Amino acid sequence: MSACQKGYTFDPSTSLDRGQLLGHACARCGASLLDGATSALVQEKSGVQLLVCAHHRDGDQGEPSRPSWLPNGCPPWCGWEGTHKEGDMYEDRSHGGAVRSIVMTAAEPNRGDDQPAMVRACLIQHYREVSPRIEIDRDGDRVGITLTIAEARAFATELLNLVDIAEGPAESMQKRQ
Repeated sequence: MSACQKGYTFDPSTSLDRGQLLGHACARCGASLLDGATSALVQEKSGVQLLVCAHHRDGDQGEPSRPSWLPNGCPPWCGWEGTHKEGDMYEDRSHGGAVRSIVMTAAEPNRGDDQPAMVRACLIQHYREVSPRIEIDRDGDRVGITLTIAEARAFATELLNLVDIAEGPAESMQKRQ
């Protein structure tokens, strides 16, 4: 039974990227077909040949449970679980999540609108890294601050020390409890 007979139907005008439309990537999951991966033609329409990877050629209609480059799955804090694809570029193969943000009332908005300035911190970890890092941005723009977990803990301690100096230790301790 061919893949076409297994119910594959694609509309080339929607949700396919350039690589998929050119036959360089699987039309289902986006996995690259340029590295000699086995593929199968599933539809040719208006001169567009749509190909699928071996996983989908063999009849699986859904996404692979996880990409081959992610054999152990996501860490529990990853907010991107289920979005990782076989065809993700190497630099995009990261976990991210546990986002924390605060409004900076003492800062001027930098977006040209009346929205308050925000500082945000989140966990980020490339799939080949041993542990996550904490990345800090302002108003969604990267500011170039990335800390290891140990550095973030030390920085948090120093921030609390500054709060203690500003408020006085007794008042600061009452607010922490």
